[in-house]
Amino acid sequence: MFLACLALCVAALPGSLAADRDGGMPGTFVADNERCDRYAGCEWTGTFESADGRMVESNSMTSDDLKERGDTVAAQKVGQEIYKPDSKAWVFFLIGAAGSFAYVVWFGWARWARRRRG
Repeated sequence: MFLACLALCVAALPGSLAADRDGGMPGTFVADNERCDRYAGCEWTGTFESADGRMVESNSMTSDDLKERGDTVAAQKVGQEIYKPDSKAWVFFLIGAAGSFAYVVWFGWARWARRRRG
């Protein structure tokens, strides 16, 4: 489980770092439907439209600025994900990756130490 978490966090880091540097396609996100989960929080599905108007697609994003259907926020598309400009999502993924890596190293060390003792 921790290896899966490590893999997912490491895979998400490049995109979230690009979002922090505004490396995505700028545009706006219009909220349509909110989905809330007891564990993951709330996420809005809606429409992302690029600033130049060439791309319009259904997608989802999380933002505290979205309160009700029809709300619009500045957004950027990085890969298949939608982020807020200057997103700090990479911090979450970095903490997840570091924590998972630390657990995997500790677990490996503990197994090695136990075998060594006999």
